[in-house]
Amino acid sequence: GFHEISSIGLPSNSILYIERGAYLQVTDRKNADGKQNTLTAIHADDVSNVKIISRGLLDCGKLQGGDNKFKHVVNTARSRNILINGLTVINSNTWTICAYSSSNTVIEKNLLLGYRTYSDGIMMSECVGCTGRYNFVRTGDDAIEFKGTGWWNGGGKTGEACVYEHNDLWTDKGAGYCLTWESERPMTNMKFINNSVGFAQPTWTDRNTALDCLLGTNPDTTWENVTFENIEIYHVKSPNAINVQIHGKGAKLDNILFFQLLFLNLNNLK
Repeated sequence: GFHEISSIGLPSNSILYIERGAYLQVTDRKNADGKQNTLTAIHADDVSNVKIISRGLLDCGKLQGGDNKFKHVVNTARSRNILINGLTVINSNTWTICAYSSSNTVIEKNLLLGYRTYSDGIMMSECVGCTGRYNFVRTGDDAIEFKGTGWWNGGGKTGEACVYEHNDLWTDKGAGYCLTWESERPMTNMKFINNSVGFAQPTWTDRNTALDCLLGTNPDTTWENVTFENIEIYHVKSPNAINVQIHGKGAKLDNILFFQLLFLNLNNLK
């Protein structure tokens, strides 16, 4: 059935199960004190052993978006042993599924269909031993990414040993699989492996490509030992399929490997 929600917060050792046929419309609301509710629609922060399992749909089409947004979609932060499985999310108003400073988190089998600016698909920042797998992301921004935001780290962590595997994506404005922009914290030993790109059609700028390393905000940070391996790229509407660029304030890149990439449409490449 149809349900209108604003935010659901999950404690440790809990399960949120969204049944098949459930339609959750996320709305902006004000609290009893008259202030705007800014809590993420579904969030598991500072907790452990939480499962978010869905066979229903989450619609963010009524949420304020862009720089004036009030809330995010699905977040976990400073947590461990989190499972996010089977969500269908449409009309994301901002970054869709995010993991910050978390460990042993699995984001799998989710269907994310977005078109708005900032509707990034899946993002991990300062995570350790986390996995994103078997997801499909259609987005109006960047699709699947590692960042080093420094936003939830309680003093600073290094992202380490995370992997995105067996995912598929379609992106129109931004990059596909990427290390991108927010470089406040370091990362090491990250992998994109056994993934595919259906369409990479960046309309913002040519530097957004199917596989992208674009650093940005802290020149003293190092991102190292990152592998892009066994990735099928079907259609790229850009002068390049791969971009490695220091931009903005920059950062340091070391030992970035692109290995066994299959390009199936080179008509637009220079």
